[in-house]
Amino acid sequence: METQAEEILTQEAPAGEAPEAAEAPMDAAVEPAGKQPAEMNERELLQALLERQIQNEKLNRITAIALAAMAAVLLIAVLILLPLATHTLNQAYDTLADAQTTALQAQTALSKVTELSENAQTSLDTLNKLAERAEGSLDEVDTMIENVNGLVADNTGALQETLEKLTSIDFEKFNKSIEDLSEVIGPLARLFAR
Repeated sequence: METQAEEILTQEAPAGEAPEAAEAPMDAAVEPAGKQPAEMNERELLQALLERQIQNEKLNRITAIALAAMAAVLLIAVLILLPLATHTLNQAYDTLADAQTTALQAQTALSKVTELSENAQTSLDTLNKLAERAEGSLDEVDTMIENVNGLVADNTGALQETLEKLTSIDFEKFNKSIEDLSEVIGPLARLFAR
């Protein structure tokens, strides 16, 4: 494109142009300040077009280099950050798995605590029943002790009377009577023994 524009600029100017402009070197042909494109001649238009095209190509090259640099930086950033992000996501997944395991363990522990609480309540109810029975048994034991005390109190008089009668027996006379009886029965026993 540059070569076509240079060829057009090196050609002779049309007949209506001033000869100085046609012979002027290319460096001297600069876009006149403040002229509108309609006021320019063909050579000036082509010169302005060529300069603009060169500027656009420079800007395009700069833009391409900047885009390539940005792409390289982005690629390097992705290559650096991707393993870190993957590692972070793996850690987050592991943490989530640990949290899930902990939640399951907490749920199991809670169900066991609930079961233990129910068992403790059942045991407490059983203990209450046993305590009521023990209290009833103690009441019965108290009643039995009172009955035994009453029996002892009732029979104490009779027992004392019996003891008094036993103590009033004259054992010497009793022994003497047994000996006399033995002497009487002895010959009879011998008689029947034959």
